[in-house]
Amino acid sequence: GYEVALSDAQWLGFGATLRIVHAAQLPPELYQRLPRETFSPRWREMVKSFQSQAESKTFSDPTAIKLAAFMREKRADITLSIARADELGRILTSQPPEFVLCHSDIHPGNLLITGPDQFYLVDWDQPVLAPRERDLVLLGGGAVWNNPRKLDLFFLGYGGAKIHRQALAYYRYERVIQDLAVECEMIFSSKDGGDDREQEYQFFVSSFLPGHEIELARKIDHEPS
Repeated sequence: GYEVALSDAQWLGFGATLRIVHAAQLPPELYQRLPRETFSPRWREMVKSFQSQAESKTFSDPTAIKLAAFMREKRADITLSIARADELGRILTSQPPEFVLCHSDIHPGNLLITGPDQFYLVDWDQPVLAPRERDLVLLGGGAVWNNPRKLDLFFLGYGGAKIHRQALAYYRYERVIQDLAVECEMIFSSKDGGDDREQEYQFFVSSFLPGHEIELARKIDHEPS
């Protein structure tokens, strides 16, 4: 998925496959065993904690020093994203959209391309009952799957389904906040990682670039329903 671009047929098939997943009728005993989306603030609280460290702690590691300075520079963007995710999470908790079977970790690395028109959707270790938008979050919400023509093919394969804008906005904020939390943890909480530390820093910074995750979350958040 990251190394091989999907063909038009694969984009259509990807949409059709995900629609089958979301329409699955599970046996009652399996349905009861699956976890349900709770709109947990876990990742948001982690980023708040790391933001506090960036504001008050003195670091000796060069990568941590850079990250802390960048977080201070982007304080308003980070605070606004967390606050908006909190607000949307409360709305979705009180007025939840339809819950369906979700893969929960749809990204290019979990599409195994095996031929010109073939692929497998892999890494099924965390299925969850959640709004379908949890699986649709990276379709137009990241720097990789952001080609309008390809997205049209995906949704043609997926078929007619009304997208819940608030749910999609929530998951776009939540996805990038989770990434920021993981990147902060690697850099602030450990000195291990070698060259990977610089890469994690670059991943963190890239989320704030024009056309990347923070901007795309705001875009869908402010589009009319």
